[in-house]
Amino acid sequence: MQSVVVSTAAKINWTLDIVGTREDGYHELDMLMQRITLYDTVQITRTGEGIVLSSGLPWLPSDERNLAYKSAALFFRKTGAAGGCSVKIVNYI
Repeated sequence: MQSVVVSTAAKINWTLDIVGTREDGYHELDMLMQRITLYDTVQITRTGEGIVLSSGLPWLPSDERNLAYKSAALFFRKTGAAGGCSVKIVNYI
């Protein structure tokens, strides 16, 4: 199967204030951030069905709590695409 591999840039939050809560439970933020030249790598591969997420960090959730998992689930739900995917996060940061 063919995979897509992307580098995800890190950032430094110089300031971060929670200024409210949205209806979906996520926070409204006011922040000042700066991109830096450190990256993690994300590899996405189509599979037969389901979403499987892996990472080198044992404390990182690999289920519905993970934003990468949520993004993949939303993609399949919104597009109606059949099948699933494997998401591999390689952490360098």
